[in-house]
Amino acid sequence: LNVDETLSQKEQEIAELKDKSSHKGIHFENDAVDALQDIADVLGDRIEHTGGSGEGASRSKVGDIVIVIQHQGVPEMRIAIEAKAGSISRKKLIEQVRNGVTNRNAVRGIGLMDRKYMGKTQHVLGQEGENYIIGVDWAEDDFLALEVTYRMLRSIMIAEALRMNGTDTIDVDAIQKRLEQAKTDLGMIQSMKVQTTSAIGTLESVRSNMDVMEKKVRGQLSEAEYLLRDDEGDEE
Repeated sequence: LNVDETLSQKEQEIAELKDKSSHKGIHFENDAVDALQDIADVLGDRIEHTGGSGEGASRSKVGDIVIVIQHQGVPEMRIAIEAKAGSISRKKLIEQVRNGVTNRNAVRGIGLMDRKYMGKTQHVLGQEGENYIIGVDWAEDDFLALEVTYRMLRSIMIAEALRMNGTDTIDVDAIQKRLEQAKTDLGMIQSMKVQTTSAIGTLESVRSNMDVMEKKVRGQLSEAEYLLRDDEGDEE
């Protein structure tokens, strides 16, 4: 009986159960709400955690979080967020985001997922029509992609609303240019994180090899010292 192997298997089974549990999804939503609330407090918006409440005649619960944008000169506008802590296909998440937008009377939608369930080459911020699919590094409490998407959509929606109201002082092109640059920079950060992770792995491997070599060197010295003792015994 291999106790270590059995314990390791049990830990893996528990981790998988947690991964599939609804509790994990709730924790993911809560952390996302906290990250959004920090930004909303500064911008003057409102965050509603709607995951457990139904909407409309069907009482549908799609649309876990709603960002209510509040800006002087424009009516309140809503962004619906569908958060998924576990694995989900892109197609299914897009469908749920669209349903969430409709269900929560929103203008735009965000599909939020844990970065580790996205493809390695998939951008952490991808656009699907009027909506976005983004990935965050939940384990590292890194919700930068969510912040960027929230602030980006907010700027776009407010600029469009002001323009429709006849406000000509808003330079929409300049705003769009800066938002596109923010998306590009976010992609560069993602690439740098991947490279850093790879470098850390390489350094850990080198450190492990160094430890092995240090033991080998000490072993050779010990053997040489042992042979010296043998030589002393022969002289006697």
